[in-house]
Amino acid sequence: MLILCSGSGNNFNYEDFYGAGCFMNHFSELMKNVDLSDAARAARDLYRHARLPDALLECRVGAMMVKRGLRREVEYACPRRQPAGRCRPGRRAGAARQ
Repeated sequence: MLILCSGSGNNFNYEDFYGAGCFMNHFSELMKNVDLSDAARAARDLYRHARLPDALLECRVGAMMVKRGLRREVEYACPRRQPAGRCRPGRRAGAARQ
């Protein structure tokens, strides 16, 4: 499987890498003997250890969203950690709130 982070304007995006780490964390839990590249391992480690929501609020795109009054959307998009650090797929900015 190959996961590519799109970035923005030919630049690395922290939030894309964080999202890839969510996938890598989930896959590595499901497939115990998965062979991860160094980049996949780094993304997974970032996902596991990032201080949320601060990490996503302080990155370039997060800071841009805060300046536009969208802080709550960034916070809402942050997954709430479940047991064993599993991400919650389907949480994204602009998703219907309940």
